[in-house]
Amino acid sequence: MLCGELETIPKRFWSSLVSLQSLQVRCCPKLKFMIELSQQSFNHLRYLQIMECPNFQGFDISTTTEQQQQQQQQQQQQQQQQLELVLLPCCEIFEIYDCPNFPGLAEQQQQQQQEVVLLPCCHTVVISCCHAISSIDVRSFASLRELNVSFCGVLEVLQGLQLLTDLEKLWLGPFSEELNDFPLTISEGDDGDAALESNNPPILPSLCKLEIWGWPALQSLPHHLQRLTTLKSLHIRNFTNLTVLPEWLGNLTSLEALKISECENLRHLPSKKQMQRLTFLKKLHTYDCPSLKELCSRSDGEEWPKISHIPNLWID
Repeated sequence: MLCGELETIPKRFWSSLVSLQSLQVRCCPKLKFMIELSQQSFNHLRYLQIMECPNFQGFDISTTTEQQQQQQQQQQQQQQQQLELVLLPCCEIFEIYDCPNFPGLAEQQQQQQQEVVLLPCCHTVVISCCHAISSIDVRSFASLRELNVSFCGVLEVLQGLQLLTDLEKLWLGPFSEELNDFPLTISEGDDGDAALESNNPPILPSLCKLEIWGWPALQSLPHHLQRLTTLKSLHIRNFTNLTVLPEWLGNLTSLEALKISECENLRHLPSKKQMQRLTFLKKLHTYDCPSLKELCSRSDGEEWPKISHIPNLWID
């Protein structure tokens, strides 16, 4: 769907597409809202992509059907409870790119009097280049297997990540340049915080692939990464002020592939002892890391003894 003059997608549009399974909305510069994304409207939608809609502000779910209103009144009278509204109940893949005025999915919940359940069946979520999002809460995405939260320039809070026990692939960053650490922890009083900060079992036990982007304020990797002991592939990218990789990298004993790119001041890998703990590491690729490249020279590089045992090396 590409409609340059479209400001909202009306209810009559959805009512004619009750069996719709895939929807892409692209390049609609005036689009502000999509409405009626309740269970009745999208019982079959599996894939939703919204891209390059600079004025898109979210899903207008402030109105309900007469049936929902009657149910809500009856429930409030009998049980004094609020009606649950399900947003995109069967959607498995949700992607939103280049929508700088989209405030985030959490805003859809906060604006409603009734409880809103978001994407209960979703296994893949991509939120990229959405510069109005300051907070993302993924605690309700229990089925998530792939998550990409990237290039959200004012993001300062990412809640519930450690609860995604089925998550397999993760892309994170860069976020607000005001932050000097990744926004991965949650409030101290929450049970999830203990899962991150105490000596508990590894977090994200299904995670195999991680790509993490830095920004200038960061001088170290997030210390939570040492708990991701199931990782097989790790890409460290754009940590321009990182000078040394931490010793705890040796804890990632399942790691098979390590890629480091655009880390112009990186000079040192972990110690030889820690690098040799990575017994499954078969591939090391560095790109646009000029200081590290020089120190990894095969002839006389200071870092060469740490990596000489790795079968596949690309030092660019």
